[in-house]
Amino acid sequence: MVLSVEKLRDLLQPYLPEGNNEERFRREVDGLVKQVVELRFLKRLSGQDENYEIRPILKAKIDAEMLELLKQKLDAYANPPTP
Repeated sequence: MVLSVEKLRDLLQPYLPEGNNEERFRREVDGLVKQVVELRFLKRLSGQDENYEIRPILKAKIDAEMLELLKQKLDAYANPPTP
């Protein structure tokens, strides 16, 4: 999913404090977008400064090794050893 900064501002507006200072609102949203980019949940599209790809949270934070470990643990819970 790809969203522009303007669309992100529209989506975030209900969750930010209400005020009449449009420039302050824009700076706040730009700061939030920057933080989310640093967390790798958003990815700026190359050549498109105003557009961001929303990345799946699991893919951004959990690598293949961690997924394999989780799978092994779930398998162990699902199939406990019989005495």
